[in-house]
Amino acid sequence: MDIPEQLNVTTSEEEIEPLLELTPALVQKRRSQLRIIFDRFIRNRAALVGAAVLILMFLFCFLGPTITGHNQPDVIHPTDASQAPSLKYPFGTDDVGRDQFARAMAGGQVSLLVGLTSMLGAIVFGIGIGSLAGFYGGVVDNVLMRLTDVVLAVPLYLLLFVLSATFSDGSPRSVI
Repeated sequence: MDIPEQLNVTTSEEEIEPLLELTPALVQKRRSQLRIIFDRFIRNRAALVGAAVLILMFLFCFLGPTITGHNQPDVIHPTDASQAPSLKYPFGTDDVGRDQFARAMAGGQVSLLVGLTSMLGAIVFGIGIGSLAGFYGGVVDNVLMRLTDVVLAVPLYLLLFVLSATFSDGSPRSVI
């Protein structure tokens, strides 16, 4: 039998039909990388609790002031100084008469924005350094990784003190 005769193989529908019935069961649909990550996240209870707490904090800090009406953290109410928690002031007031509930929401906004900004900055720098190291490789990769190791090895507070001393105007308040 020569090659052209081998290529002209004909099969009847009776031979193919059992294979067609088995094919959908044997073919497994591939999941995307994003779907795999999402499925792992959903199965991790600690991650779900952390995400729920973070969402509640965002809702409390950013929507809370508009919903509750406690949107003036710096307004002084001298007649309501040092009040205990009540319906009017859920967290009470300080010794000057400022609403602690409004101040907690305003402080939470600042804290969440600082955390989000620093996280996004770290992602951008990490992607940039990793991309350069991966693209060029070799010597560039080694130099970038050693520089990254040095940055990670320097204690954070030492770095902050040096930056503060470098960029301060000399007054004690600017160092704090």
